[in-house]
Amino acid sequence: RKYFTPANLTAGVLVPAVMAPAFDAAALEELAAKAEAAARERVPSGLVGDSYLPDLYRFRLANGVTLLVREDPSVPTVAIRAVFPGGLRAETDKTNGVFAFLAELLPKGTKDLSSRQMALKVADMAGELAGFNGKNTFGLKADFLARFFEPGLELVRDVLLSPALDENEAEKIRPELLDQLRYQEDSLPAVAFREFNRILFAGHPYGLNSLGRPEVVRELPVAELRRIYEEHARPDRLVLAVVGDVKAAAVREQVERLFGDWRAPAEEKGPVAEEILPPTPPATPKEYRLGRDKEQVHIIIGFLGASLTDADRYPLEVLDTILSGQSGRLFVELRDRQSLAYSLSSFSQFGIDTGAFGVYIGTSPEKRDQAIAALWEQIERVRREPVAVAELERAKNILITNYELGLQTHSAQALEMALNETYDLGQDFGRRYSEAIGAVTAEDVLAVARKYLQPEHAVSVLVGAVALEPGTPQGATAAPGPPAPEKQP
Repeated sequence: RKYFTPANLTAGVLVPAVMAPAFDAAALEELAAKAEAAARERVPSGLVGDSYLPDLYRFRLANGVTLLVREDPSVPTVAIRAVFPGGLRAETDKTNGVFAFLAELLPKGTKDLSSRQMALKVADMAGELAGFNGKNTFGLKADFLARFFEPGLELVRDVLLSPALDENEAEKIRPELLDQLRYQEDSLPAVAFREFNRILFAGHPYGLNSLGRPEVVRELPVAELRRIYEEHARPDRLVLAVVGDVKAAAVREQVERLFGDWRAPAEEKGPVAEEILPPTPPATPKEYRLGRDKEQVHIIIGFLGASLTDADRYPLEVLDTILSGQSGRLFVELRDRQSLAYSLSSFSQFGIDTGAFGVYIGTSPEKRDQAIAALWEQIERVRREPVAVAELERAKNILITNYELGLQTHSAQALEMALNETYDLGQDFGRRYSEAIGAVTAEDVLAVARKYLQPEHAVSVLVGAVALEPGTPQGATAAPGPPAPEKQP
């Protein structure tokens, strides 16, 4: 589209000395115009030429809905993903848990269908339909056999535009959500990560509990759920992705027919897009200890990281892969050689405004101090010396391969397309991701390790059978544990 245009055309033509009619610039221009017109007729409108996934079409409806369609007749199924901005990033202390509640309540019926009627209708189509929520988004996911695409899409429309949000169904879901919060308290790793996020992302929505606050979930009225849903679920904020055995032109016609009359209130612009400032690194190391009557200790040491659009995310992902997995440094050094762990990993999280990078280990109380020292030894090692070429190449190959393997199903492709659109990453992100990972050098990994893994800005969390310093109350910040950082050249 950018280069292959008649205006850019240069042609070298070998013709007979005498040619009638004469072949000149005007004749060439006419031929080029005819060829361009013919090509335009053969290529359906909306085709995204630079998309990583082939045969992908993008349409923008008059009411603001963004429709993405990928034609793939290889398997007779269709995946639908409806994504809105929202989720944890749109919550506050007073609403923490609202999107987790909506994700469960949303598919429980429409104004014309009870929860049971809708469940039977989905089962008759051999399909699945459920709500979801995450750190930055929420919405609906549906999967059907291709022959049921049209009634399946109609059902998705009914749920999005006229959900029941029924009081009785809400009261069935409420105790289930509270049970999930109680189960979270019984899972020491879950508690450790919850507390780690709370401290690291203090003042930012990512510091909230992804399951919500018990007080909010217990008291949240259905009227408030409906208000928040209607505030966020608007056509001008919807990305609808469809992947499977369909034709893009037909899908566009169906979506325009089913969703075309949906209008956002003229007097409103949706929720105010407040600027959320990223958290600042702790001025000094922070260590948080929470005692539990268990013969385990779960330890996290972490740091603020990069955002989704930050170029640093790629070497951070490579570093994460070098440390993680059964062939990674943490497993080899701390489990195989030192027998310090029954579970361990590194992690790298990327958000809209900020991210996190850290290491985690589950160990026994008597090995706590040795495990902490070993974790810091590995952190200092990646800050001190470049990774080996073999480690680097293996990590890059794993990341690129896992990314491609993760896009095998229609469901995964639909979600990837919808999120890339929502986050403004572009439908060519897959290609750029592989190129960026492939270009990471050992120097890049060393640079991000020194930039982000700074001991003076670390957050450490210990949960389980932990010994507190004298006079320190349980669940309080205790003396920092990181060693003094070594000077770097």
